Amino acid sequence: MQSVCDILGYDPLYLANEGKVVLVVDPSVTDEVLSILRGFEEGKEAVLIGKTLDKNIGKVGLQTVIRYNSLNELLS
Repeated sequence: MQSVCDILGYDPLYLANEGKVVLVVDPSVTDEVLSILRGFEEGKEAVLIGKTLDKNIGKVGLQTVIRYNSLNELLS
């Protein structure tokens, strides 16, 4: 999906993408959570896509290969 979006210049946040979930978990249990999710057919492609940072507390952003976007502005 990401490769196609990069080639075509699409932002995946604006594409229909049903049946997906984003989980925010403590870094110490990331591998365990991914292992559990991958144990289900629906979760076999589960991957880590990001991380939280100590800076900019309370702000949500998205860093792509091209630019940084504030999700607070994008999705408002």
